[in-house]
Amino acid sequence: MGLRKSPLDDITIEGRPIEEVIADLENAQDILKIIAADAQAKADKAFLDQKRGKFNWPPRRVPNISGALADLASGQRIKSRRFDKAPALVDTGRLRASISAEPDSQGKTAIKFGSDVSYANIHQQGGASQQIITDDMRNRVKGKDAYSNLGAGQKQEMRARLTALVGSQLVKTTNVPARPFFLFTDQDKEEIIELLEAYAKDPSGTGAL
Repeated sequence: MGLRKSPLDDITIEGRPIEEVIADLENAQDILKIIAADAQAKADKAFLDQKRGKFNWPPRRVPNISGALADLASGQRIKSRRFDKAPALVDTGRLRASISAEPDSQGKTAIKFGSDVSYANIHQQGGASQQIITDDMRNRVKGKDAYSNLGAGQKQEMRARLTALVGSQLVKTTNVPARPFFLFTDQDKEEIIELLEAYAKDPSGTGAL
């Protein structure tokens, strides 16, 4: 699932939109590959740093009820890390492993940020997420096995929270905070401009490496 195209259009060099500057260069695709590879590396690092640029990722909610429901929906016991505030967006590792950045095949001057994980976009931009509460999940909330990974105090709190939730709602709506991993910071934009200026002076690209 594609996330979005890169916001290169707000960068200018000597008054010209950066996309025009890139389009005029013979090795535009080579330049875009460098920019995309750098963006992907920095996105991956965001999962370790728990921030991207000056944007600090909000910590997880504790207890993480949405995560507990996901455990129940997949037939698993509730994980003890549902009581950990960090790291955010690190659970199975699937999201982090799925992210990619590459030149957009439909345009000469755009970069496509992508992921095949359905929930990537909502974590990137934030928004409302819904989870359907099934009869099987309700039955597991009433039992003991689902809580066997938790400490005594955690079991009590999680059971109370889930029991109140599944007894009154068919769907849980969660406002997911934005935790962007793909974006261009001011520093990134400066580095892109420096890269393009180097390529303009040396089309072979050796001076830009």
